[in-house]
Amino acid sequence: MAPPQKRKLLINGRFASQQVTGVQRCAWELLHGIDRWLATDTGLAATLEVIVLLPRDALWDDQKFEVVTARRCGRLRGHAWEQLELPLYTRGCRLLNLCNTYPILASRPTVIFHDAAVFARPQGYTRAFVLWYRSLMRVARWRSSIQIATVSQFSKQELAGLGRLPAERIAVIPNGIDHWQAVEPNWEVLERLGLRRGEYLLAVGSQNPNKNTGALLQAFQQLDRTDLQLVLVGAANKAVFGHVGWQNQYGERLVWAGYVDDAALAALYSGAACFVFPSIYEGFGFPPLEAMYFGCPVVCSRAASLPEVVGDAALLCEPQRPEFIAEAIRTVLDETGRRERMSRLGREWVRRYRWRTSAQALMTLVDHGR
Repeated sequence: MAPPQKRKLLINGRFASQQVTGVQRCAWELLHGIDRWLATDTGLAATLEVIVLLPRDALWDDQKFEVVTARRCGRLRGHAWEQLELPLYTRGCRLLNLCNTYPILASRPTVIFHDAAVFARPQGYTRAFVLWYRSLMRVARWRSSIQIATVSQFSKQELAGLGRLPAERIAVIPNGIDHWQAVEPNWEVLERLGLRRGEYLLAVGSQNPNKNTGALLQAFQQLDRTDLQLVLVGAANKAVFGHVGWQNQYGERLVWAGYVDDAALAALYSGAACFVFPSIYEGFGFPPLEAMYFGCPVVCSRAASLPEVVGDAALLCEPQRPEFIAEAIRTVLDETGRRERMSRLGREWVRRYRWRTSAQALMTLVDHGR
């Protein structure tokens, strides 16, 4: 008797051709989580074939996966590949899309919308991107065959309210954080940047105005602590650093690290006196959890998804009020035993965020829609 034919789950692999930021990191880690789950569940692996469909410019290493396989298809790249060619290879199959976008012509897509920032904070994006993203949501609203997931209860509320997606069709699947267990801190970065452990504040973010870097700089100025440096990781925001006077204003107290690799970032988290995240809008918010993973106490804004994501393990503050950010930092640094308690609470809190759990929830969602 011939073995039963395997069901196919196809995955949109466009993310493998993109620079790795937060959304692409989620895609890779979910994919590894799916692979590890299939590797340990031989019964499921015997009935399900998971294939990542890749554009020709994607990066892929078969050695990193036990069960999940990949196949290159089409001749185009980027957006054109995703919308015009990818649907031709997905007929009749469920297509899992991990990074906000999906091919409109695909018959049975599942898509993760990580936030509704194009509605809530459109000024952080190009007009073309906003229009396209909103059109994807309109199609998802009309077509009940499209499965929808997001990463927090806050994002679900935003997608339902601002994006007008049916709330009952939105599954909430939080991200994981345990990929950091494979990263060994590289302490050389502290020497390269002229830093001493426990004598600097750390902030991580992009150029997006949502990151609220201006308010952070004002809070740092109000702290008036000559014994502390502020280290900024990520691209410099031209709106904040575009004038030539900022170096004269802060001198060596302000250190712009630029982009660093995971090993260097792990060391920066581990050595910081406090991590500060005054973001105005996040669909989830990785950096505060990353800091907690390495035992760094966190000051975090009381905005968007962040209270939900960090719970009671961070000290919350109003992001639009630099004096409140400064006061929260003083509390963490000066209150006896506060840093140690927050370090312990943070490490305990992040244990709930595991990629295997996220992958299982996602696969359960996909299985219900087959």
